[in-house]
Amino acid sequence: MPLRALALILWLASVQAHALELAGVTVEPRSRVGGETLVLNGAGVRSMFLFKVYVAALYVPAPSDRFAQIADQPGAKRLQLTLLRDVDGERLLNGMHEGLRKNLGAQEQAALAESIERFSAILRSLGNGRKGDRIALDWIPGEGTVVRINDVPHGPPLAGEAFYRALLRIWLGDAPAQPSLKDALLGHKG
Repeated sequence: MPLRALALILWLASVQAHALELAGVTVEPRSRVGGETLVLNGAGVRSMFLFKVYVAALYVPAPSDRFAQIADQPGAKRLQLTLLRDVDGERLLNGMHEGLRKNLGAQEQAALAESIERFSAILRSLGNGRKGDRIALDWIPGEGTVVRINDVPHGPPLAGEAFYRALLRIWLGDAPAQPSLKDALLGHKG
């Protein structure tokens, strides 16, 4: 291997081994979910109008720049949102519902209706989000989707990997919440 190529590989590895800082939030290069160590796939800032709302970070077993590969790979996954401002809980929930409607067909929505309602009940029970809160949406094989707020699990796990994939489509689907955030989560550079 040419020395230049080796130097590039070593530099990329060192960059991935260090935390990033986005909008004042430290994004770690790794996360532990369900006993597995996951790596940061990508991270970005969700903005609405002129306001930065949250930093999103996607952790997976093996990085990929394609949603299908991320969704299909076995193992735990985490999508973590770190709030950059106080957020009305109902507005956040409405945004997630809109993202599901835009990215799921009527049949998929009907098939996932019970999980969507249970997920909504968990988020409603939490009320409003505060600046600095961390909302983790974890997929844990054998358990389901676990909602964690500031590292504390809330509600029972939601069974079925199809529901977790549907949640990911809010940010990574064909009609993402914000296209530039989708690119950042998939590791695409500017």
